[in-house]
Amino acid sequence: MALHGKATLSKIQDGIDNGTPFHAGNVRGLVGAADGFWLTGRMSEASVRKPSVKAGEEWASEYRSAARDNAIAYTILSYATPIAWKTIDGGWHIPDLQYSITTSAHQGVVRVATKNPGFYPVGR
Repeated sequence: MALHGKATLSKIQDGIDNGTPFHAGNVRGLVGAADGFWLTGRMSEASVRKPSVKAGEEWASEYRSAARDNAIAYTILSYATPIAWKTIDGGWHIPDLQYSITTSAHQGVVRVATKNPGFYPVGR
């Protein structure tokens, strides 16, 4: 499934807008926190885009802490890495990290979809 195919973008947008699980290629939306991230996620190995932002391990620690506190309402994964999550207070957390080309592209789509509900047409 192509990253920028209409069906993929539609699944991602629908999942984000409605908080429902989805699987679109290597991008998945999960209700709650990702099980097993503690072992497989690569967030702590990502490169920081700007010197002023949190390092990858700080983001990973923040995610793990929120997961332990049951404060994560929704998680978006690229492969096994949480690239965005929504906390129970409604706030989105999207680490400003440099991932692989593919995961960075996934994150770009997710950034647009979280800030612009309905941006990618659903059901087409």
